[in-house]
Amino acid sequence: ILLIVFVGLFLTTSPTAEEKKGKLDGKGLVCRRDDLYFSRPYYFIFDNRTVLGPWVTIDTAIKLKGLRGTEYQSTASVASWAGHTLTLDTLRLEEVVNGMLNRLYRCEIMNPKHMAITLQRRDDKLKND
Repeated sequence: ILLIVFVGLFLTTSPTAEEKKGKLDGKGLVCRRDDLYFSRPYYFIFDNRTVLGPWVTIDTAIKLKGLRGTEYQSTASVASWAGHTLTLDTLRLEEVVNGMLNRLYRCEIMNPKHMAITLQRRDDKLKND
């Protein structure tokens, strides 16, 4: 009986792996502005409950070195960080500045191969400058 109580306490108090890991961890987003016919891609990378971005392929090494991860929060329907709110079912990203909607983006999940190439380009740019 003590063993059953101990196991019951352990299972109810220890966080599961899903709680430790954010919904978007290990994923990347490619987002484009919704108000422009042609918009360069903005990249976001999610890992360990942190988001890195946005950056674009033409960013300079100095700008890329200045990128810092920002912690993100997520619920079943949205993820948010530093003035950004991503609706998970539609992948629409809102950017809010001074309490006002500034820009709206449409996003898609980056396939892992594209994400690896994007990160490699970023790393190469950092090495060369």
